[in-house]
Amino acid sequence: MMLVGSRRSAARRMCGGVALASLCACAGPGQLKIHVIDNVTAGNSVGGAQVHLLATTMGAITNAGGLAVLSVDPAGLYTVQAGAMGYCTNQVTVNVAAGGSTSLTLPLCPPDGDHVLVAGNSSPTPVLVLLDGDVTTGCWNDAFLQGSAGSPVGANAIPPPSPGVCSPSLYAFAAKNGPVRLAGTTALPWTSANTDVVTVQLPPSRTPLPIKFWISLDAAAGGPTDAEVISDLTTLHYPALQTILEANRTGIEVPAAPDITSIGTLATSPADDAALRSTIGHSCASARAIMAEPRIFDPARLNVYYTTSVLDPSGGGREGIFCYQQGAPGVLFVRANTAEAHMLAHEVGHALGLIEPWDGHTDQMPHIEGWMTNPMSYNVVGPTELTVGQVFRMSYSPYSWLNRPVGGSSPRADWLALVGAAPVAPVSCPCDPRMPSPPECPALEFNLTAPSAAPSYPYACSMTGLPPTLALSCPTAQLKTVNFMTTGGALPAYGEAATDIDNPAVVSVSIASATPKTATIKLTPHANGTANLTVYAGGPSASQRATVTVSGCP
Repeated sequence: MMLVGSRRSAARRMCGGVALASLCACAGPGQLKIHVIDNVTAGNSVGGAQVHLLATTMGAITNAGGLAVLSVDPAGLYTVQAGAMGYCTNQVTVNVAAGGSTSLTLPLCPPDGDHVLVAGNSSPTPVLVLLDGDVTTGCWNDAFLQGSAGSPVGANAIPPPSPGVCSPSLYAFAAKNGPVRLAGTTALPWTSANTDVVTVQLPPSRTPLPIKFWISLDAAAGGPTDAEVISDLTTLHYPALQTILEANRTGIEVPAAPDITSIGTLATSPADDAALRSTIGHSCASARAIMAEPRIFDPARLNVYYTTSVLDPSGGGREGIFCYQQGAPGVLFVRANTAEAHMLAHEVGHALGLIEPWDGHTDQMPHIEGWMTNPMSYNVVGPTELTVGQVFRMSYSPYSWLNRPVGGSSPRADWLALVGAAPVAPVSCPCDPRMPSPPECPALEFNLTAPSAAPSYPYACSMTGLPPTLALSCPTAQLKTVNFMTTGGALPAYGEAATDIDNPAVVSVSIASATPKTATIKLTPHANGTANLTVYAGGPSASQRATVTVSGCP
């Protein structure tokens, strides 16, 4: 896995009227042979290293002998970056000759120098470290280190030249310990010497994810029984979730065994049983009613409802669904007899911030290597791999349920206090990870063989058009048009409109019309009072809220 930073050092030239992301002359193709070694002292070949030419889509993986061969078109001057698990990343500039073959030996790590020392690792699995900061060759973004104890930085990390320039930060992710964030010159006191050692003390435990399961099946014959669903949950779905969280070093853990309640055990009568199952229903349309019934909802935990069927807002069948667009980030549904063992992990991923762009499904981002094994994809084969950017978002995104207020605090803040760690505020990163981002935000597609191109269809990351307050008078309906935009409202963007109203008895809401870039919302008043409206375009950052006041009704 090679981590791709946001800096692009190559300039753009025009070649035959076409912009080329390299320092190239108008030349034909050339061959580039890259031999990747561990360092200049040992000189051992590194197989499985990922190499790519910065600011292009050209890249490859080295063979067992550490060799990668690229056909470079057009020939010219390029910056080559290489990296591999357990090594540093390194980059050099090379001039590829047209019509010939150019050879390059690229060492990944120096034999000594600045180091990051990891303390308290409770697992033999190496710790992953992301490092930003200033080095003698410029600003580093997302330098990738790995090691169970000491990891070479791979360059001389030095103090930033001035505040806000090459601001140092470090993130560490482990299999059996919670994540760590260090930021600023006090936490990362790099000097001009090449012998600095920064120690990362891992927390003694992982961040707990409290979760509760409810089994609510239809009474009709022919479907799975409560016992069958509980068996699938305990032997397939829950172990898959546990494995994905640990194997990908998220630093998050669920309880050793699932806490499961069958709705039938709560009911006081057949009528009460039917009422509880009706309240839960099969879709997020029931989310607010669920949250109002304390017997079937625990506000301090993620609540997962296994139902005979799961429906999306249009009435179509789903394997699972997360109810953030209905104002219920603690409510998830999973189809009781789903054949996809990863579906629980998929929906929990949504709850932990993997919901952007357009719900964070990696098969909508085809340049992610191995998206078919990513739990946030559809039609997954062996879901085991999260990207490092996804792992980052699960703990540090403001949209992760771990960072959402619960009883005046948040689950992650409570855990940090429990282990004696300083509070860490969530990190605001762009909705669409392909867009430019601050250095502290790793890209979602973090295991690329080549950097992603600029998006042809930018995803909606913000919205305009909905005022903070609306006044309606019976019986006149109002239409409001919202526009989907990129981060900061810079460009029109693509989204999928959805609405939520917390008091439909006062005003009902529907989508009168929609295009990929806009939607017209119809509000129909019914009774005097107020209601809170939210309009979404695919994720919580691409949303607007309004308080609606209705008067003049009989």
